[in-house]
Amino acid sequence: MPLPHSFTEKLHQNWTDGLFLDLQLLCNGQAIGVHKIVLCSHSPVFLTALSGPYQESEEEIYEVNDSSYPIVVGMVTFMYTGSYKAPDENSTVVHKGYAGVLFHAGMVALADKYLIPSLRELALREFRKCVDWETNLRALLQSVSGVYAIEGDGRAELRHILVNRFDSRLAFHIEDHGMEHLLREISEITPQFTIDLAMALLLTTSTARCQSCHETIHTARVRVSAGRIKCKTCGRKT
Repeated sequence: MPLPHSFTEKLHQNWTDGLFLDLQLLCNGQAIGVHKIVLCSHSPVFLTALSGPYQESEEEIYEVNDSSYPIVVGMVTFMYTGSYKAPDENSTVVHKGYAGVLFHAGMVALADKYLIPSLRELALREFRKCVDWETNLRALLQSVSGVYAIEGDGRAELRHILVNRFDSRLAFHIEDHGMEHLLREISEITPQFTIDLAMALLLTTSTARCQSCHETIHTARVRVSAGRIKCKTCGRKT
């Protein structure tokens, strides 16, 4: 049976009011007051660190220095409310590099680190939404290096989502010389992205139609360009 909504609201209110806080999360010199029981209820990593014979459990301070302060605040907000929000586009946080794509990617990494599957699922969904809705591919390209620097179990999924977006849209910008220049720069900084994108372009399934029996043929894009595709229905090459 889920907890009454009023209870979770009260818990969140106690947090925002600073009542009964018994732990400080320290991130890059900035502190976030929290309740141990809330963190430990969400994360087995926090449970082990704060209930065992470790330094953090004695000093009532836990340091999180491999993420940014806004992302850690987002994680804590999720623990109290079940959701989080990326910084507003006009905030100074975004101008420091925590725009939507990178923010959600960082949240996936943090969820992986602290083994919070529900946060990971939400962050991946928000990351995909942010990538799919971004119409400015130049802006999206600028996030490639940051996404590819993400560590943790979720990095393969993040890269896959990002590469698929470029795979589906890059052909529409083939004559954009500015895009070409930026792509070359990104390729020098993050060569693995170039490899992943090239593989996606080669292996993405495309369709052709048999000139003999008119059956739809599903094939790799590289084979379509070769111009000799064998129809599995009638055997004719087209």
